[in-house]
Parts: sequence; structure tokens; C-alpha cells
Amino acid sequence: MGGRLHARRFGLLAATLALLFLVMPYAVNYGVLLYVRFLAPAYAVGIVALAPPAGQRPAAWRAMLALRSAAAVALVAMWVRPFVQADDNARALDALFGRIEPGSATATLLLWPVPNPFMPSSGGRVLALRGGRALHSLTEYPNAPVVMRPEARWDEALLRMAQSPLSFEPERDFRMFRYALVYVPDPRVTAVVERAFAPEGRVVGEAGAWILFEATGPTVSIDAHEPAWPSRRAETVGERLRKYL
Repeated sequence: MGGRLHARRFGLLAATLALLFLVMPYAVNYGVLLYVRFLAPAYAVGIVALAPPAGQRPAAWRAMLALRSAAAVALVAMWVRPFVQADDNARALDALFGRIEPGSATATLLLWPVPNPFMPSSGGRVLALRGGRALHSLTEYPNAPVVMRPEARWDEALLRMAQSPLSFEPERDFRMFRYALVYVPDPRVTAVVERAFAPEGRVVGEAGAWILFEATGPTVSIDAHEPAWPSRRAETVGERLRKYL
């Protein structure tokens, strides 16, 4: 029995990896995209496991290998354009970093065409290169090696904009965040977005699909307590956009 299991070890490994891809959850303990990490090794190990012994490779197996190789190449080709776009976005960000005062609080927002609260890579680059504080960072995770002091957390702003970046309130949030780095890939709405952030925020730089706004008024320090806002909610960027569009 042991010999047969040993002979099929690669097949069993590929099957286990494929099963994990199907049953593994999206996120565990703040770690995300867990399930997708098992698909590529399942495919690669499966190719090895299905290979017949050397010298015993029928034409059908060679045709199947060519088909699988073509599928892999096609999959990579599908992602060429997104990789190029990601490179363009990164280069555009590089052009704006010099206009961010080191040690400042920056909110990175994807507003258009689909509001998306998850811009950790872009906001993380700002934090790594210019320091200061980011709207989304690992410091709000309880299991992070470095966390923000409880009294200095800005939970209200974080939770509000985690639902939708369109809930950014210029009147309030530009008192905490000196900069708002906004992704707007559609140039037809750039002027409207700039109007929605004014007069509390002014444009200090544009590159590619990114617009960098700076607060026109004073801001609190990056380790300040979150301000105690009055019960009246301020107007959001989303509400202003609906009025202007």
C-alpha cells in the first residue's frame, strides 16, 4: 500500500491543492485571496503527475500537453494589458510623490468608474516613500506587528470610507488628511471630480489617471485623536458629484 501511495504522491498532491482551491475561504484573520494561491501549483503538479514514464508518451498525451501549454500561454496573454496599465499607474504615482509633504496624512481613493475602497498598494507606496499616515494600512489590523495607539485611531473615517470612498467628506476629512490621492481613469469627469473636492481641497498635481488634492485649511497632526464631530453629517463627495453630473 505504501509503495502505491508513494508512486501516486504527485497526483494526490495535485488533487489536494485543487480541493483547497475550491474550499479555502477568501480571507482568514485579515489575510485575503487565500484560495487562489492553490490553483497554479495544482495545475503545475498535475501536469507532472499525469506524465507517462519516459519513452512511453503516446501521441494523445503529447496533444494534451500542447493544449495545456496553449491554455497557460493564453492565460498569461490575457493579463498583459492589465500589467501594462498597472505599470502606467505606478509611473504616474511616481510623478506625484514629490508633491506630498513628508510625514503627512494621505487618503488614497478610487472613485471612478466604480467606487472601490481597496487601494492598499497605492496608499502603501505613499506611506513607504513619504511617511506619515495612510487611510488604509496594516496598522488597523489587530494582528499586525505594529499597530496604531487606540487613542490615535481614526476609526470613524476608516469605517465610513471602507464602505465607499464616495463617502469622503471634504469639510471634515480635509481637517485630518492633508492630501487626497484620487484615481479617476475617465478624463471626461476630471473637472467634475475637482469641483466636488473644492473648496476644501485644491489640485496640486495630476499624472495619468491620478489627481492629488491638498487641504486648503489646517490639518491635525498625524497622531492626533480623531475629532469629535457634531451629529450633523457633512456633505460627501458622492453627493456633490450627483449634483454636478
